[in-house]
Amino acid sequence: MPSAHTAAIIAVVSSRLTACNFDAGPLFTSQPSSGAQMSAEEQPAGSESPSPPDSGAVAAEEGIEAGADTPMEADADTEFVDAAVPVPPAPVDAGMPVVGPMPRTAEEVRDAGSAPSATCAVTRETIAVEQTIVVAAEATFDGDCRRYTVGRGLQRASMGDSDQTPMFRLAPGARMVNVVINSAGVDAIHTLGDAQLNNVSWEAIGDEALTIRESGTVVIEGGSALHAQNAVFQINAASTFRINRLRAFEAKKFIRQNNGTTYRVDVQIDGCDISAMMEGIFRTDSSASRLTMTNTRYSKIGGELFPGVNPRNIMLSGNAQY
Repeated sequence: MPSAHTAAIIAVVSSRLTACNFDAGPLFTSQPSSGAQMSAEEQPAGSESPSPPDSGAVAAEEGIEAGADTPMEADADTEFVDAAVPVPPAPVDAGMPVVGPMPRTAEEVRDAGSAPSATCAVTRETIAVEQTIVVAAEATFDGDCRRYTVGRGLQRASMGDSDQTPMFRLAPGARMVNVVINSAGVDAIHTLGDAQLNNVSWEAIGDEALTIRESGTVVIEGGSALHAQNAVFQINAASTFRINRLRAFEAKKFIRQNNGTTYRVDVQIDGCDISAMMEGIFRTDSSASRLTMTNTRYSKIGGELFPGVNPRNIMLSGNAQY
């Protein structure tokens, strides 16, 4: 039977091995012989139970220095801090682009002219037109949302001119995009054949915003036409005239075919907003001319909507008066 002192040493070593996750197993296990252990009743009277060994004495005997590290149980109030140091975020490169809505290309801006919202809300600069600007055949004039006004030279040229010198003249196949026009006192645009206008806005209209002078197909997509002294659009030749998603406000007439003419004109209006016209939307003296109006809102139209148009040549769908 090991002595009490030896048993205490074995207990200390076993506890240290257990703290190091080392299973001592049966290494320090001893099987006491029969009767080796005595109960308190079997101990002789007056004998004292052996006191537990002094830890300092055990440490001295085992060569363990006082104050050496020993396993400790965590105190309930102890706060454990993860030793891992968080990685700081990568520094932002000053030259790195900010993610956000990307500006549209010039081609996208031009193509968006058919959308009602694609208008030049902010004009870049104002240019006084001193003489007619001619857009060549099949060419595109991009105003880049600049405002074009009537200069003194153009005013003098148009005085007493029955032909009404215009601000712009579009040759066959010409295209005009992203233009703001204030044409008070003169005609704004004359077309000489096929033409297309995207995102053109007339702020104030002199005689007419656009006059079809020679036969062709003229298409207007988007934009607005405000405050005309006479008709907004004038048709002086057999042609097809298509107007899509335009806002027109305040004029005598929206469209006028030249007085007393009998040639055929095909007018197609779609998705527009037309209001405050004193004498109708389309006026003609030709029984051959035709009108199609679809998906359009209109209000404050004086007299008939389509004076002079043969009722059999009128096709209406999806329109609303407000």
